[in-house]
Amino acid sequence: MLNFFKKPIVLVNFCLLLIVIYLGLTIFHIDLKSFFIRPICKDCNVILISLDTLGANHLPCYGYDRNTAPNLCKFASENVIFSNSYSNGGWTLPSYFSIFTSLYPKHHGIEKQGDVLSKNIVTLPQILETTGYKTIYIGSINDPNQPITPGFKEINTLDNIDAWQQGYMELIKNNLKGQKTFMYLQTYWVHSPYSVDDLEDGNKKRLYTKKYFSDIPVTSKEFFSFTSGFYNFLLSYLKKIYINVPESKALQIYFSLRKASNLEEAKKIFDTSVPDIYSKELYTQYYLSLLARNKDTLQYGRDLYDELIFYLDLKLKILFDLLKSNKQLADNTVVIITSVHGEAFNEHGFMSHPVDGLYDETTKVPLIMHIPKIKHVKNSDLVQNIDLLPTILDLVGINKPKGASFDGIDLTDSILNLSYAKKNQYLISEGPNIDSIMDYKYKLIVNYFYSSKDPEFKLYNLQNDKKELVNVALNHKEIVNNLFSNLNRIIYKK
Repeated sequence: MLNFFKKPIVLVNFCLLLIVIYLGLTIFHIDLKSFFIRPICKDCNVILISLDTLGANHLPCYGYDRNTAPNLCKFASENVIFSNSYSNGGWTLPSYFSIFTSLYPKHHGIEKQGDVLSKNIVTLPQILETTGYKTIYIGSINDPNQPITPGFKEINTLDNIDAWQQGYMELIKNNLKGQKTFMYLQTYWVHSPYSVDDLEDGNKKRLYTKKYFSDIPVTSKEFFSFTSGFYNFLLSYLKKIYINVPESKALQIYFSLRKASNLEEAKKIFDTSVPDIYSKELYTQYYLSLLARNKDTLQYGRDLYDELIFYLDLKLKILFDLLKSNKQLADNTVVIITSVHGEAFNEHGFMSHPVDGLYDETTKVPLIMHIPKIKHVKNSDLVQNIDLLPTILDLVGINKPKGASFDGIDLTDSILNLSYAKKNQYLISEGPNIDSIMDYKYKLIVNYFYSSKDPEFKLYNLQNDKKELVNVALNHKEIVNNLFSNLNRIIYKK
């Protein structure tokens, strides 16, 4: 062996090989151990965080001009950030189940409230629980838009973000005992209505709201106030419904409200006639109509939304500080931060996140990961929520269950920047009446109930029309046909 290295040419070549390997690993920020050993984080804890309604387009690390999330973006700069991450639906319910099943909405079948997941479909917490993980859910409960997925053995009933800290403490204890833990943390902190209850109670500074509109609610109490404005909105809204459905209950409520002699009587009629779940939706629709009134009110809505993001970011800092102060925990925990959808402010004629809103403002979401042994990586590949489940399994060393079917791909090789990494050629988001499919250059939106005013196909060149404003479908029929063909192949198996 010693004689082998005494040969000058062999020794030089061997040294050059070591230099090449070192430079390659350094350039791509890959730890030497993780290059040779897979899984990267065998039996590690997993924290999966869903920041419901947080759109990537309102974060500075995704190009936003306000510093709404300094802590989250600093965390991203030190870890793994995906710059082209998308949800598979425009609202919570289908997107949530896509994360936990790695299936497109039409494949897992949860597209509206009341749908039930097939027992033949295995979920992420079920897989982890059967391989020895303690599975913990901390988030909304009794929520029709986010029913608790099968597989969670511990459910925290405190429905607020401050309950996360209890979860952190349990995670630390489990980690010291060698009990691997999967923890799902969810919050509606930035969801509409953009209530500043917590800001007002804590005397926090109002950062962005320069103007105030007395009729636009900013607290929970104001939001559920039965005002004259809400009364007039109700009459207009119910009248539209009963014109389309003459025999509906809306007709009875409409005439009862019209006969009310004052607001107090009208409120009693409303409270006794409309179930809570629908009354909240009506208050929400009224609220959104106030925000959409003009440019000033729209900006006011954005300002409120951004303030909520800023104070959500302070809540996240608690976790980031914990990981910095507890190296043992940080070295044994994968953290994934994402969202199920973003939020619209009338960019394409709608507010919030309707079920068929599949433009970037509602489907482009943040995806930031802390993976032990992996330094900063900025990944520009096309990724989607269905990719999270197979990626988590690979990172912690769990094989795909026998008979399970995943639509998503494992992102680990892509994170490591390996030449043979499998990558998404297309990303797909779905609604009940509309689907979208995109590649690196174009996005096609397909409207299955099209009209002369709303065409069947809308094609956007994402490279020179990032805001998706100019429909070029008529000028690029071959591209439309190709994308539509792939959508049918992937989703409808045609």
